[in-house]
Amino acid sequence: MSFNTSLPIDFTGFTAAGFQPVPATGQLDSDFWRIQGFSDLVGGDNILDYGETITATGDYARGVLAGDPTSAGVYAANTGVPALGTSFVIQPTGAEFGTTPGTITLRVQYTGASPLTDFTVDYDGVVRNSGDRSSTVNFSYAVQSAATQPASFSAAVGALSFNTPVALTAAATFTANALVATTITNTVNSGDYIFLRWSIGDNTATPGSGSRDEVGFDNISITAGGGTPATPTISISPASVSLSEGNTGSTAFNFALNRSDATPGDASVSVTIAAGTGFTAADITSVTLGGVPVAGFTFGTPFVATLTGGATSAALVVNVAGDTTVEA
Repeated sequence: MSFNTSLPIDFTGFTAAGFQPVPATGQLDSDFWRIQGFSDLVGGDNILDYGETITATGDYARGVLAGDPTSAGVYAANTGVPALGTSFVIQPTGAEFGTTPGTITLRVQYTGASPLTDFTVDYDGVVRNSGDRSSTVNFSYAVQSAATQPASFSAAVGALSFNTPVALTAAATFTANALVATTITNTVNSGDYIFLRWSIGDNTATPGSGSRDEVGFDNISITAGGGTPATPTISISPASVSLSEGNTGSTAFNFALNRSDATPGDASVSVTIAAGTGFTAADITSVTLGGVPVAGFTFGTPFVATLTGGATSAALVVNVAGDTTVEA
């Protein structure tokens, strides 16, 4: 899952049928999701790691929520809320996302050409207040070049975290907790991974007692923010040209001036054609860039070569005079 400007994520079609790298109908792609905290084992531990497969009915595949479940796990909730539709929810129990918090992490990759100085995250919290115990959902994030789970995350982002109520609501239905879109200041380079993590457990400040609410999220969005365009680099190719100049006339030695990207705006570089063994100012008849003579060209003196607009290359031609002098 990648983005260069924005990425909206909802759970239309999700039926909590499990996770795998090539998801079938109703499943989620495990290349992007990591869950830690349920008791069912995946690959020998209680972590559904990136790229793993679990489709058997159990903690990671509880199906479409019906009634008031008592088994911990991932459910698809047909919320009945127009702004939500089908949402990703979990049912916490004692040691599973309850007294021992668990985490759900979403991994996405930024593929834009220019580095970011910030990005904005938004989502809707989803709650059915069917229990007399409050849960805390803390949102945090990390950015790194490696695709593996980060060793550390940010502190909880208050505007993207919430608690469920302590006292239950009779005949509770699902509600959307519209959180505040938050801009996160963090450098993100092209190819970096952004990890969004929800840590869910009992509200230790005012926990309440009894059963726990169903809680989850929907309508996740990540939007690229401000950035400083990457500075283009300019190179000359090939590194060397070997030709016979001849005894008369002139011979064109052809090079290309190449720009690393097509960011709008001019890009310039200083070029110097200097003396070599047996090579002097008299050996050059003219220099052209993009077919236009370089004005005021002086042998051994730098001149400015400019790629205009979004141009990514231009022909640089050095015309060498033919003579009978032996030049190494």
